[in-house]
Amino acid sequence: MNRETAHLKIIRWDWLFFTAAMVALILFLALHENSNTPKGMVTFNLKPVVRQIEPVLCVVQHCPDFQNVFWLVIINVAGNIAVFMPFGFGLTAAFQHFNAKRFFPLMVAATGFLFSLGIEIAQLQVPGRITDIDDLILNTLGTIAGMALWYALALLGAGKEANH
Repeated sequence: MNRETAHLKIIRWDWLFFTAAMVALILFLALHENSNTPKGMVTFNLKPVVRQIEPVLCVVQHCPDFQNVFWLVIINVAGNIAVFMPFGFGLTAAFQHFNAKRFFPLMVAATGFLFSLGIEIAQLQVPGRITDIDDLILNTLGTIAGMALWYALALLGAGKEANH
């Protein structure tokens, strides 16, 4: 087997293509203009959790707009995590050969962080989009959760194979 053939076997191309599709989808969702953002609204936030405090208090205290605010909180928090989970899963699956390397999980998390940072910086130029530190944190957590899910499923698969 020549060196090029060995290199092709190192990368799971199906999962790499899946990850590339996830990147395209995330970029499409994150970089389109949002005309629903109210005029004068702060579109740049570097204070973690600050924008979430008022809606969360509203949900806890059952404010008059409870249902709308509740779903906004769920969509913002769970949505930012969920959107990046397939990215973390696919990236981990694509480079399975490197998973045994000591710093691989850190590299996946850093890739998710840098990808999210790039999106947040790009959103500074998109009308109506909000660049928010919370999104960066939640997207990175989503990448880590996707990677953790891959490892959990890999462990379950290894356990099933050992029992047969």
